[in-house]
Amino acid sequence: ATDAQQLPVNFYRVKVTAINGEITYSQIMKLANNANTGQKISLYPNPVTQQQFTLQMTATAGKYSLRILNATGQLVQSSSFMHAGGTIAKSVDLPTQLQPGIYFVQIIGEEQKFSTTFLLQ
Repeated sequence: ATDAQQLPVNFYRVKVTAINGEITYSQIMKLANNANTGQKISLYPNPVTQQQFTLQMTATAGKYSLRILNATGQLVQSSSFMHAGGTIAKSVDLPTQLQPGIYFVQIIGEEQKFSTTFLLQ
């Protein structure tokens, strides 16, 4: 569904029900709607068919952390990088042990945080 009036910030968590009926929740994730700020993030190819994708990012200059989380909110990879400002394309190698599924990418800077998702096949 699409929100008619999008909020600038939304909070999400994933509820997982195991076969035995046990219910667990992921960490709560804050997602900012950066549509009007000039900050953009995308990745390709999506779905990811190999252990690598390219992250395209438009944001202000600064130090950024790149975090990849699995569907239950567990951190599976993290790194940091300096961004000179403007648009860059950054190649990201994934750990070879990652299983197929949905993953979250968070980019966290000193003044901003935004995220996207990808499907690993």
